[in-house]
Amino acid sequence: MPRHPVIVADVIEDHTFKKQGKTSHVKRYKKGRLLGKGGFAHCYKITSYDSHRIYACKIIAKASLTKPSARSKLWNEIRLHRDLSHKHIVRFERFFEDDMNVYIVLELCHNQSLMEMVRRRRRLTDPEVKCYMWQLLLCLKYLHGLKIIHRDLKLSNLFLDKDMNLKLGDFGLTTKLANADERKRTICGTPNYIAPEILDARKGHSFEVDIWAIGVIMYTMLVGRPPFETSSIKATYKRIRSSAYKFPENVAISKDARDLIAVILRTNPEKRPTLDGIARHRFFSKEPFPATLPTTSLKVPTDLSELPVSSLITVPGGSPTDATSKSYRPVLGDRTNYTANAHPAPKSHPPLPPRGAMATRSTTRNQIPRARSSGMPQPSSMAKERGVPRATSAQQGGWKRHEENPVEEERDLRDLNDNLRRTILNKASPKPPPPSRPHPGFHEGIVDDTGNCVRAGTTSKVQAGAEYAWDVVWVTRWADYTSKYGMGYALSDGTYGVCFNDQTKIAYHTNEHKFFNYVERRSSQDNSSRMSSHSTENYPAKITKKVLLLGHFKDYLSRSSSSTKSKPPYIGQSPHPNPSYANPTQGESNPVMVKKWMKAEHAMVFRLSNQTVQLVFHDQTEILLSSEHQSVCYSDSNRVRRFYPIGEGQRFEPALEKRMRFCREVLKRMLGSRSRDNSNSKSRPRRP
Repeated sequence: MPRHPVIVADVIEDHTFKKQGKTSHVKRYKKGRLLGKGGFAHCYKITSYDSHRIYACKIIAKASLTKPSARSKLWNEIRLHRDLSHKHIVRFERFFEDDMNVYIVLELCHNQSLMEMVRRRRRLTDPEVKCYMWQLLLCLKYLHGLKIIHRDLKLSNLFLDKDMNLKLGDFGLTTKLANADERKRTICGTPNYIAPEILDARKGHSFEVDIWAIGVIMYTMLVGRPPFETSSIKATYKRIRSSAYKFPENVAISKDARDLIAVILRTNPEKRPTLDGIARHRFFSKEPFPATLPTTSLKVPTDLSELPVSSLITVPGGSPTDATSKSYRPVLGDRTNYTANAHPAPKSHPPLPPRGAMATRSTTRNQIPRARSSGMPQPSSMAKERGVPRATSAQQGGWKRHEENPVEEERDLRDLNDNLRRTILNKASPKPPPPSRPHPGFHEGIVDDTGNCVRAGTTSKVQAGAEYAWDVVWVTRWADYTSKYGMGYALSDGTYGVCFNDQTKIAYHTNEHKFFNYVERRSSQDNSSRMSSHSTENYPAKITKKVLLLGHFKDYLSRSSSSTKSKPPYIGQSPHPNPSYANPTQGESNPVMVKKWMKAEHAMVFRLSNQTVQLVFHDQTEILLSSEHQSVCYSDSNRVRRFYPIGEGQRFEPALEKRMRFCREVLKRMLGSRSRDNSNSKSRPRRP
């Protein structure tokens, strides 16, 4: 409770402008509910009468600022906070005063703080802890780069905005060093989070006190209570001085988490890891973790299988001992932002969980050479082998290109794009036909979850060759390991393949034949690529590493399909992930392969070798565009598939029309990138 009462009027007036003589306008705010109380302040929700924007307002009674030290402390907080600008720091809006109080207007964090979240949930899961630890590391990297030490890191000062991003607040104990070697000797902080060198003020303290607090925060999120908490402050300080803590036996905590906490909570500050050392620890690098969490995580644990693979963060590999190393390249970077694997799903279209349990897929006797371990990723040394060179990916306008289209595909893409344009721009009828009543002039088909085609409103199968009921082949799952190797995928006809970072491709079909196909990198001379077929028992030595990687991807994707629990990390999937493999569409001599893929703003996009473009939207709807059949197969939010022709006069329901417009943008991007690449290839000198 504040030592002095904070009296606040229902309407708060800011006369700052009037006093400065710039304008006679007075800014007014409506006082809302009380958000919290501190030692010297109350925090209220306020609403601007001018803009109707909602803020948090920290209000300090002037009666509590009679001592010069108190006034100096408040001014220091305002001076430091107002100059900060970072995604994970509560935004400072303005401050003003009246005869009674000082008002600090701040960004409102709608989802309270991590303290309330942990109290409600009792404890958080490893991926959730990684998410918020990572955001905190980024924030501290920014602060420490400015020679600023927060000195009061704790769950109640880590707020959550409306998008569940972590926001560091309360800079009342924050200090700025004159130089990196300066030591502070003020005894300050919150008892459960205070570092041992602060208690022993003789040598002073520096940035390492924030590192210590990170360890306490991590332990508290995983266990549900601080590691040194006792019934008395004296006993708590005794434990802190010797770093005496233990993990409860009834709480499952991973070995990597235990190790990282132990590395951080060292009494000697010089032996604690740096921020980049923490980021490189195996706790973060072993598996990908979410960049942000859904609001449901406020009450229930987050299921990674419900998050798009594009929203996960992948950290370069490390080890427990790496955390204390000072010599490697920084992981967090020097600026304020970080990049996840790809563009997250748009806020207006949250990802939907797949419906139904995953069916177990049977294995085949004839397999490509089996990897020593079925887990992914494999040892990083394999990425250094000549067989799997790494390549940087160009980014243009938010699109990530990993392969170039061959020249001969341009005609098919242009035909599909032209027909799609005529379909979308046609205004013959102001109203689309109801989804349940096919428009005269075309047949509507429905494909069930096994890939079988049936007539709308019936249960009989469409006869082979029936109009707009073509054999559907699509990407059922994919595994994004482009940070090391490439993009692995599984097709509905039983094919497994990999698009490697060096623009080579490999594909293997799980039928009775023991052959796989390998596509070399496109020639710069004639703009063409060459495909060769090899036996799984006899193939060129130069592609051995890629064959082994194909085996790793196949095992990983197969394991994800047979899992009855959550979807493994790195995995993305179609809304139809478990088709029937009874009738493969093509033999090993002419297999369907992924020729190009990209991550777009709203969807994952695949260009298949059977003249099909597949778009898996983040809301788990899906579109298959066929250049050969000039038609579209649309899977709606209920996972029901329907076929429609593409051409002038065709009309779609609103949900499909919206997605078709996006499809056309995808085709334009494909054609544009191909044209630029061809132009560049002609002018670009060949490598010696």
